[in-house]
Amino acid sequence: MIRPILGAAAALAIAALPAFAATDIFEMKLTYDRAALDTPTGAVQEYDLIAGEVHDRCIAENAGIPFPQALALRYCETRTMDSAVRTINHPNFTSVHEAATSR
Repeated sequence: MIRPILGAAAALAIAALPAFAATDIFEMKLTYDRAALDTPTGAVQEYDLIAGEVHDRCIAENAGIPFPQALALRYCETRTMDSAVRTINHPNFTSVHEAATSR
């Protein structure tokens, strides 16, 4: 009786590993043109480039998770873009982010 329970517990733990991996913090190196952020148009262009990179990375980070991937992807993108905005810390970039997230 103990063996089937341990086997089931081990199977559940293994099945849950991808979900826990999706919540791990990862580092991402971003390259952007700080001078381009000085204009609203440049800030939008840089934001779109970074958002695309974040999207691609979040897809890779959440590959194989057992729960709805769209939810995990949205969470990852939101968390990562919020972090990028705090790190870049430029008023135009922040404004673009606020406009993008208010939709």
